[in-house]
Amino acid sequence: MINIHATMAAGMAALALITSAALAQQGPPQGPDLSAMAAELSVSEATLERCMGRRPAPRSDPQSGARPGRPDPNTLSTCLSTAGHAISAADIGAVLGQFAPPPPRG
Repeated sequence: MINIHATMAAGMAALALITSAALAQQGPPQGPDLSAMAAELSVSEATLERCMGRRPAPRSDPQSGARPGRPDPNTLSTCLSTAGHAISAADIGAVLGQFAPPPPRG
């Protein structure tokens, strides 16, 4: 005779293991697709990376809900202009909004 409680417990343990493994593989949320952003702004990815500066380090506590600050469109506009690309802060802001990660669930 099959022990239903043992079978259910084993099934729940397997489900928990699979779920935690899937979450571990996802890792921290990725930043925006800089390649696509650069293409949208008609600049090289290297130029956009240089103007955006270093990406913030991943959060040590992903449950905190804290997100890195959004790049400043005015600062990016000035940097890109210096690099030979006259793009308005408004246009940069629109592209940043288009590629912003979705808000955290919860």
